[in-house]
Amino acid sequence: MLVTGSRRIALVTALVGSSLLVGAGASASSGGPTPKTLGVGTTFTSGASRGTTIKVTDGGNLISYLSPTAGGSTYEHLASTSSPGAEGYVVCYPNSAGFLTNIWDLGASASGWNPPAAPVVAGTMITTSRTDTAGFLLLNQIARFDGPNRAITITMQLTNTSTAPLLGVVVRRQADLNIDAAGSAGWNLGNLDQYAVTNDSAVVLNDPSAAPPARQADGIVMRSLSTTPNLNARKAGITKIPADTTCAPSLMPTPGGGLDVGATLMYRFTSIGVGATVTMVMRYDRI
Repeated sequence: MLVTGSRRIALVTALVGSSLLVGAGASASSGGPTPKTLGVGTTFTSGASRGTTIKVTDGGNLISYLSPTAGGSTYEHLASTSSPGAEGYVVCYPNSAGFLTNIWDLGASASGWNPPAAPVVAGTMITTSRTDTAGFLLLNQIARFDGPNRAITITMQLTNTSTAPLLGVVVRRQADLNIDAAGSAGWNLGNLDQYAVTNDSAVVLNDPSAAPPARQADGIVMRSLSTTPNLNARKAGITKIPADTTCAPSLMPTPGGGLDVGATLMYRFTSIGVGATVTMVMRYDRI
């Protein structure tokens, strides 16, 4: 059941008036986090530009981002120790209790999502699909690998499958970016990266002066390309908790560095009508 009457109006007013829910009020999870099987939907590999290998799960998460890979010297940029492949998505929407339902799939845990359908892989593209356990949402994702540019573009299509409009929906893409921390040539064992943001991008990188001899310093740009329709606000940020699954993450002042942090792109939609779909396109580039 959705929020109705004066309670619903008050909730939506609070959402629209907030700054993408950062530091906003309480939320209610659809249930505690549950361990999940990190089923690899496909592995993309290219030898161009000194090589890139990216693994995508059947749920549309990235679980490995190796680049470069030339000569067997590989550099991993996603967390892969305590939270395997800590990259994914968070969705928040109003429920009948006046809180936000908080569902996610990130790293080694997920909450509020049904198991994904079998992915469809065609060349350098993988399409994944899943629904939430409450029966309100359908999430389709299309990931397109761009080997020569050491990048991957992800299109997220969120459809309202409920019987009433969803108001004040927040969608976040979240990544625990540990640049050059693993792989055969990884050296940044403390995950103490430098970071900054623009209006549409979060950047996490290492300075070459910090790299040991014969090792290189890399970075990842997480950027929003487009959204449609009914977008109320969009923001990029650096999260204090690297694998933050909340609706309202605590953001770090930027620029900064010397800390293990996460990166996020945040979207808030005024409304998603019954049967309507909103689309978010974002991209990861290794720089």
